[in-house]
Amino acid sequence: CLTSQAKADYILFLEKDFKADVDLSIEEIKEQILGSIWMLEQGIAIIRLPSRKQLGCGTFRECANDLNRPNWTGKKTMNRRRNWWSFYCKDKGAPGMAKDKVDPDSRVADCMAQPHLRCFTSWDSNWTLNAVLISRKAMLERVFRYPDKKSSAGKVVKGKRFGTLADYGRTHAKAQDGFEVGLLNDDWGELKVPICIGYDGFLLHEEIDG
Repeated sequence: CLTSQAKADYILFLEKDFKADVDLSIEEIKEQILGSIWMLEQGIAIIRLPSRKQLGCGTFRECANDLNRPNWTGKKTMNRRRNWWSFYCKDKGAPGMAKDKVDPDSRVADCMAQPHLRCFTSWDSNWTLNAVLISRKAMLERVFRYPDKKSSAGKVVKGKRFGTLADYGRTHAKAQDGFEVGLLNDDWGELKVPICIGYDGFLLHEEIDG
């Protein structure tokens, strides 16, 4: 596992066809990285930094009329996995949430103004390692647990231990999509892992394999 072998405190995961947006200055990119590191130090587990130029926002159709198909009241992570795309929209997906009688403040918040970082949890998201910054120490050591629940008899049943994200990755590394599909099937939304997006981002995805 890369996180256990790496020595850096923070690791930026990229596929080979990501590159920095050269329209941004070094200072603008540095500001996003340092702001993201600060949020990691406050307990955020994952910072996603793809450029908004390629996401469902602005002129992209996904922000119009909820065309990215969010499911704010879905029972499982599999149902809610696209919700986070709406957080790139100026309105955070609030009109759609209002229709479903969901309070936007309970799902997403602007956590930093400059650089603009918007935060939520795995409740509204699939797993992705495309263009993310993480803390190596937290990935290796932070243990997550499913929430306690009440049985039909009213007895509190203690939530089972999930473990660390790094350990989960090790056990699902053989399949290319093992991590993402596994977390959807294991309903990682229940863990409410804290995540932020760089609202502007600085990493562009350019397909190089045809």
